[in-house]
Amino acid sequence: MKTRKYLIQQAVVYCLIGLAIAADAVEDGSIHPLQYDIIVPIVPDEEYLNISKGIRIIPKKVEQNLKKQGVRVKYLPTARAMRTFAREESYCYYGGTSKLLTPYVTAALIESPPKAKLKWFIATAKNDKIITDINKLKGKTIGIPKGVNPKHHFRDYEAYNFVFATRSSLIRMLTFGSNIRLDAAILDSDYKDSLLQQVSVDTSKPLVEYGRTLSCFAKTPHSRDLLKAFNQAFENG
Repeated sequence: MKTRKYLIQQAVVYCLIGLAIAADAVEDGSIHPLQYDIIVPIVPDEEYLNISKGIRIIPKKVEQNLKKQGVRVKYLPTARAMRTFAREESYCYYGGTSKLLTPYVTAALIESPPKAKLKWFIATAKNDKIITDINKLKGKTIGIPKGVNPKHHFRDYEAYNFVFATRSSLIRMLTFGSNIRLDAAILDSDYKDSLLQQVSVDTSKPLVEYGRTLSCFAKTPHSRDLLKAFNQAFENG
């Protein structure tokens, strides 16, 4: 009869073999040890995302191409998406480049897929003059949402005086006054606020396209496969 010590030794051997097989599988990317492959942060833009309707930021055909390749895409609110990536629960993060350089991302593979356009609005208070040309705001004080990097969105961004605040704070500053006087605010959502008047901006001039970048952890071999799959999905989309 086999001794208890022998059985324990055999169990340890099988466990080690199993771990070695799992490690090889992780190395060649055949299994997914992390919770998600690509995290996509939700931004409050009605043209690209309506949370209740589940409209996607990544084009539907591109997402279908990714699904065929076994790539798991997950949409999360921006703050949660960033935390998920920072905690290394996801291989990649598909978002604005200004959001990526966190202290947690020590090594990132950066490639730029096609850009998506955002819908922008010039917002002023109801009693103020309607502004239809953003060029007239050069030299003026304009508010933009926190987390938006003017370099990524505005041509001649140095010609504007930017004030950064939350969207709700920008509306209050425009409508109720504050120690900071705003001439206007640029919003990336069509807020239905009765105190504001908003004019859509032609994104071809002088606003530039909002660029999203796929950033992945370089230390994980599976990340390189995801980068290739992502770019291929866009090419075929």
